Amino acid sequence: MRATGPDPDLAGDPDLDEAILGEITLLDPGTRADPERLRGLVHPDFLEFGASGRTHTHDSVLRDLPAAPDLDAEVTDIGAVRLAPDVILVTYT
Repeated sequence: MRATGPDPDLAGDPDLDEAILGEITLLDPGTRADPERLRGLVHPDFLEFGASGRTHTHDSVLRDLPAAPDLDAEVTDIGAVRLAPDVILVTYT
């Protein structure tokens, strides 16, 4: 897995940088294999709509990722935007 770093245009908002770093960390096979580490990164209210159309929840992530931690992916165009004071959306290709 390769990832580009945070978009330099987002510099200055540590919350956005932290969200991007967290997402990149979640893509690391070592993190994906470790349920305790996942528990610290995935919020209990986590909800993701995958490219396949499948919905992923906190519980499904903690169950599924350690079972198949390897990921062959390249992350590009990663960015983050604050949708509300306590909501950040991270997107990437």
